[in-house]
Amino acid sequence: MRTLMSWSRMPTAWIVQEQGLCAFRWTDGASGCVTAALVLYIALVHHADAEDGIARLSYDDLQRMTGFSRDTLSASLKYLVLNERIETVQNKRGWYSIRGWSEIPFGKIPARALYVSGVLTFAHRLTLRARAELDAMKLYLLFAAFRNDRMNSAFIGYEKIAEYSGIPKNRISGAITVLAGLDLIIVDHIPSDTGRFASVRGYRLRYLESYRHSGTRAAD
Repeated sequence: MRTLMSWSRMPTAWIVQEQGLCAFRWTDGASGCVTAALVLYIALVHHADAEDGIARLSYDDLQRMTGFSRDTLSASLKYLVLNERIETVQNKRGWYSIRGWSEIPFGKIPARALYVSGVLTFAHRLTLRARAELDAMKLYLLFAAFRNDRMNSAFIGYEKIAEYSGIPKNRISGAITVLAGLDLIIVDHIPSDTGRFASVRGYRLRYLESYRHSGTRAAD
């Protein structure tokens, strides 16, 4: 496996322009695989070669990394292919090409700090049996796609979250709670100029340029 950098680039057009997260739905009999598919997408993005966007990982690598069963890995990889997020490379077993790898603009997602001894730690904490976990993984990618690079946060309201993720507004707070519990995000409350006590929420990915946030940018 390749040595991870502090962050990895992630294509975002499929999220922002195509609203592709809406295709990842909780369905009877396959829900755990859908959640796992988004986790695998994150792992494959982490390990994709910077030049060609190909992740070269065996099932043993992926199983150790995520803790998912081989059946779950198989179903989840097929789901990613079906939804055009990855492509398998002909005659290259264990090679997965990230669709849209060279697109600009792109998002950033933290990489190295999410692993301990090659294990993607938050993946091992998932049950794959809760709808809120799927919602949480969708939100994580959404926040990465909408992240403001200068402020290092995503500023997006519930209406837009629902529009771009397909998550009903009444489930969004639960998904945010899951992400915070997995130590994947920080929710910042930024003062707003609309009123003395008004504020807006910013969603910041943990371990991504942690020195940059609303407090450090206040003097800019």
